[in-house]
Amino acid sequence: KLILLDSLLQEKRTPAHFKSNRSLSGSERSRSKSRISWVLACSKNNEKEIRSRLENEPDLAYLQDDYTGQTCLHWMVKYNNKNMIDHLINVLEVSPNILNKVGQTSLHIAALYNRRELYQLLIYKYHADGTIRDHSGLLPSSYLDDNTRLIYGPNSKGIKLSWHLLAQDMQAIHSKSLTRFGTNIEKP
Repeated sequence: KLILLDSLLQEKRTPAHFKSNRSLSGSERSRSKSRISWVLACSKNNEKEIRSRLENEPDLAYLQDDYTGQTCLHWMVKYNNKNMIDHLINVLEVSPNILNKVGQTSLHIAALYNRRELYQLLIYKYHADGTIRDHSGLLPSSYLDDNTRLIYGPNSKGIKLSWHLLAQDMQAIHSKSLTRFGTNIEKP
């Protein structure tokens, strides 16, 4: 058994190479480039390009990014682009309840970016469902900044509040250990 083990340890290991047996055909490659340019146009809020592409290919409105699951609607909510949101929902009939890969709807995105007016618009005008929980188990309303609880997301008010409270604690510790003008230092 030792000889077998010793011979296995002395063998040179080669890294695994996983190769596909086929490469993309010309039409698949161009379709892939087209999808990438679509996602980039949405992620940059390029309304002119988005409208132009939607005129020719209205099905792009339903396309989800392979990595994040974001649709054009998710991106337009992030950028607060109400004209495009109205066009996507009313004209192209995109549901405001489409989930991205982390289970967030357009309503979650509106709440994350503290877009209160858009949040209300999505609920009352476009009938977005406020009871859909994301994969963290949170409702869209959980992400709204109401200054009474810590929140998480791109607006990072919770993180800023944590740092603010930490700074206040540090000031309190320093004020207890040093008297005014730093003339008298307490001994522990």
